[in-house]
Amino acid sequence: MVVEICPNCQQRYSREAYDTSFVHTCNSGRAVLDTDSILKRGNYEDEVTKQTVQVPNANLLDSASKLRGTRGGIEGNTEFTRNVHGKNVTLFRTRQHFEHIRTRPHVVS
Repeated sequence: MVVEICPNCQQRYSREAYDTSFVHTCNSGRAVLDTDSILKRGNYEDEVTKQTVQVPNANLLDSASKLRGTRGGIEGNTEFTRNVHGKNVTLFRTRQHFEHIRTRPHVVS
């Protein structure tokens, strides 16, 4: 067994000495490092609930803005809920981050 450190979450993981590739599930306890923001391009299946999620029409998202018709809305300010990566939650979803690590076999003397 070889113990190494994940380049993304800085956590230790162990693997077999002769593995050529390894997939590590990041679990540092920090949501920014442990998740990815993915753009919602269409309907998708949620990994946790296994239900199909309908994506709202991107052309109609601004119609529910609290700033619509106000000076802030005219000047282009936006008010929307953000995730831990600072992305709009109506346009982006989060999922677990998997770090794909390519390794070389270690030479055992």
